[in-house]
Amino acid sequence: MLISGDAFIGRSVLSSIASAVFTRAGTGSVGVSRQLRASSVAATAVLEEGTTQTSCLRVSACQLAHRPERRQLPAQMTSAGAEPRLLKLARGGCLSYCIYGSPERSLPIFWLHGIMSSRFEALAAQPKTLETLDAFIVALDRPGYGHSTPQQGFTYDTFVQDILHLADHLAIGQFHVVGVSGGGPYALACTARIPHRIRGVLLISSAGYPGWLTPAERREAAAEVRGSWLSRAIRKAAFTPAVITALCRISQTFLGGRLLFEMLVKPLTKRSLQAMAEVDRQCLLQGHPEYLQLVRPESLRQRTAVGLLQDLRLFCCPWAFSPGSIPPALQQRIQIWHGTNDLQVPVQYAHALKRLMPEAQLRIAENGGHFSYFVCDSAHQQQALKALAEAK
Repeated sequence: MLISGDAFIGRSVLSSIASAVFTRAGTGSVGVSRQLRASSVAATAVLEEGTTQTSCLRVSACQLAHRPERRQLPAQMTSAGAEPRLLKLARGGCLSYCIYGSPERSLPIFWLHGIMSSRFEALAAQPKTLETLDAFIVALDRPGYGHSTPQQGFTYDTFVQDILHLADHLAIGQFHVVGVSGGGPYALACTARIPHRIRGVLLISSAGYPGWLTPAERREAAAEVRGSWLSRAIRKAAFTPAVITALCRISQTFLGGRLLFEMLVKPLTKRSLQAMAEVDRQCLLQGHPEYLQLVRPESLRQRTAVGLLQDLRLFCCPWAFSPGSIPPALQQRIQIWHGTNDLQVPVQYAHALKRLMPEAQLRIAENGGHFSYFVCDSAHQQQALKALAEAK
């Protein structure tokens, strides 16, 4: 197979890092190291299918040394409270968050963003709707995103501890949780681990554990995302749980995180619009350009792959908790919203969650994409947030 010079360099660098990491870890990791090298070949082949991909693999000393850039926020964003507040964590580092709406209101909602997103994602919630519900939103960046410090050994449980620390800091007792896409698993973790603090849950196009799907659902899900480069990478065994775990470990180092940012995150970002359903593309391009101008860039400000890879590692490996362990009375206060035309998280995951939590409310948006039915359809959004507010 012929590959470009840049792609060869990128693959070689990744293999070299893997060799160094796993040699230090011991001979028990040799098999994973070999798998990572083999998978990097498949990933490189997938990345080369686009005409712009080779430029994404060029890594220079200037790029690796680049500091997170400081962007001037639009005035309306700053006045809305989007400038980050930093909360120091006991184990080190900071958690970045912001508050939308008056904290004097009676209904606190914690907003947990998706993969490659940020606290700005909560701007999708319409201010008038929040005011009508007497609600305010606490939106935070997960470690490695926005201004939140990357964390070694990040797990669902450490995230729950961060949420508790933030809630206590803000003097919030019980609260509601919104989990969007990749934020869904973290919302479920909070619900399973601290049910006494959770009043209600809204899952919007939530990701899930692939092992929950039946064989038929796995085939259907694969067919629905057949056109995306990520699905091709998965079919070529470029990203298995062992490989993602290995890449996540590499990304914890400064150099490894920057290299993987150039090799994985940038190509994924450039092709994100192509992987979306048409209804989602039109929602962003015509109705909500702030996602491309603000939400996504903020998620990439640290120029590291650690946030993305730690999410994928937790999603694709067996979870440390089961949604089925959530008490039935609390399940009744969980809404599962999903679009039938979701090309990023196929609707089969919503049905799997419903099987695990039979008392939860499943709401299927016919012809809805990944987020357009909530972001661009005010009626759906009002219905979902009103039902969340009524869950007490």
